[in-house]
Amino acid sequence: MKFKTGYFGPMDRNYYEDKDDFPVSSIGTTVAEGQGSGAFRDSVQGAIRRGASTIELSGSPEGQQQVPGTGFEAYGREQREELREIARANEININSVHVPAQVVGNLSGLGQNGFSDEMRKREMDEVRKGIRFAAEAAQGGAVVVHTGEFPRTIEDARWNQEGRWKDSFEAYPEEKERAIKYLVDDRTGDIIKSVRKSQIVTVPKYKRDPNTMDYVDEEGKIIDISKDPLKKKVVWNSEQQKFETETKTWKDIEEESKKWNKHHPDDILTPEEYFFRETMDAQEAQTKGWAIYHSHKYEDQKEMANKIKKALDFYNKLEDSMPEEEKWKLLRETGYYRELSGLIPPDTKYPSEILKQNLGDINQNLIHMEEGAAGYEAQAKDIALTREHITTTEKYAKEKSIDSLSDLGIEAMKQSNNPIVKKDIYIAPENIFPEMGYGAHPDELIDFIKEARGKMAEKLQRNYGYSKSTAEKEAKNHIKATFDTQHLGMWRKHFKAKPNENPEDVDNRFNKWYMDQVEKMEKAGIIGNVHVVDGYGYGHTHVPMGQGVMPVQSAVEYLLKKGYKGAINSEAYGEGPTRQLTKVWEAMGSPIYSVGAPTGGMVSGGAPRWNDVEHSYFGRTEPPRYIFGSYSPSEDWTLWSGVRME
Repeated sequence: MKFKTGYFGPMDRNYYEDKDDFPVSSIGTTVAEGQGSGAFRDSVQGAIRRGASTIELSGSPEGQQQVPGTGFEAYGREQREELREIARANEININSVHVPAQVVGNLSGLGQNGFSDEMRKREMDEVRKGIRFAAEAAQGGAVVVHTGEFPRTIEDARWNQEGRWKDSFEAYPEEKERAIKYLVDDRTGDIIKSVRKSQIVTVPKYKRDPNTMDYVDEEGKIIDISKDPLKKKVVWNSEQQKFETETKTWKDIEEESKKWNKHHPDDILTPEEYFFRETMDAQEAQTKGWAIYHSHKYEDQKEMANKIKKALDFYNKLEDSMPEEEKWKLLRETGYYRELSGLIPPDTKYPSEILKQNLGDINQNLIHMEEGAAGYEAQAKDIALTREHITTTEKYAKEKSIDSLSDLGIEAMKQSNNPIVKKDIYIAPENIFPEMGYGAHPDELIDFIKEARGKMAEKLQRNYGYSKSTAEKEAKNHIKATFDTQHLGMWRKHFKAKPNENPEDVDNRFNKWYMDQVEKMEKAGIIGNVHVVDGYGYGHTHVPMGQGVMPVQSAVEYLLKKGYKGAINSEAYGEGPTRQLTKVWEAMGSPIYSVGAPTGGMVSGGAPRWNDVEHSYFGRTEPPRYIFGSYSPSEDWTLWSGVRME
């Protein structure tokens, strides 16, 4: 990697460069707004004084209580124009806008209780604010959003089940046995069931084909239970005189689901879907059985009620026709228990009274049976309907996320036609922390970007009349990825050591995986924005390049070697805004700003040292041409300079 060392220094705006070299000014910085940073005009001007010539604007949520006036829509037309003028006057490039991470964490609509189209629209609207702000304040570039589309496990993810790095990651040591799987009702988006792998389920033992897992009859022939779940035959234990049950572990569920999928290619089920169907089948049959039981009892009771009515009619007529002195002959003993016979006098009632009382009891029973039978029947149908609408979070949410990203890509394309826009606006989902869910792993990010591009191209052809080639080109231009070097490094904490492998060997092997992923993303052609941050692989840090242990410099150098021309910004604000830039420049081999031999405290006859930069005037006695950090003077006009007259 070479930087120019002639008269023009790396912090000059008009230094010499050629197509074979990468200028240090192309590595910019992320600036924020809000508490401690002020408005964007303040943070941008501060970055310019520190030598930045490319900048990413990182937004804050609107109307923070402690910092009023934040958020993209807090900037009016004149303030947006002011940012454009600041960039033009100082010959800098505002190359990207970061949507507030506290507001937008996914494009699937995931909230506390599940997935919601209302939540999805709110988050998309926040991104739309960023798109318009990028057009009017930055004149184009990336619009960064975080990915964390839906929860997924690590240990059994597809990218962890095949290839060179198979079985290299796990969320925690017990994940394989205790991980939680989530199921969604695709009618509402509600997460209605969580299945833990350590969970054990006990269900009736039905007669099934051991190879296909289909239900069979007494003769072993496959039966269709879709219309009548009671066709299923429970195994009868003649010796114990009871119907059998069986207990299934997650391993049993996995094996059975594989058998099912092998013989039912039109009804492929994940283990968690198969698990849910197993429990729903049993519940439906049980509920349907109760409905039939109450229905049969209802018929018996109704028949008895009709008999009582006939008897009541007979005895009413008989009692009315008998003389009063003869009616005692009709009295019947009632109201006592057998064991109390002879101890207390029995009650006596006329037949009509006894029949009326029994008819009343039966009518009450009929009401309960009617409600019970109808209720169980409705519950059985609801269970059957729910079973058909249950799906995994991935199947449900991924489609939502892709649809959202494709729509936002179209919005970015439209805003790119704004006359003041100088470069294409594109949506740039960023790989977030591993445990945040889908989109964090490079394979997931690649799939996300490519599938969203395909969806956008499809919509452009269908709804706007674009040709296939033009639609695909527009989709590629307006949907790209943000590659965060530190977030990728956070996979280190989930990287599994091999038996008897020492930590240094694990680190070396992980670094190879890291570079493999960078190469994979570059070859996939998805990267359009890069956040340069270093770290240690376990926590979320913002350490400057070269100050951590990740192969960040190698990753950036690889991308540049492959011809990467997109935005690169340092997000390493953890050590202060000055080191956020200078340490990256140092790591990339940039010389110190100097056109003559160093003097003073620097090494005699040698090149200036970066350690001399941060806390000195470069060994000179004259005032510095550039002042960093809190020493930077304000450029706001004042009537009095503050210098005392004497």
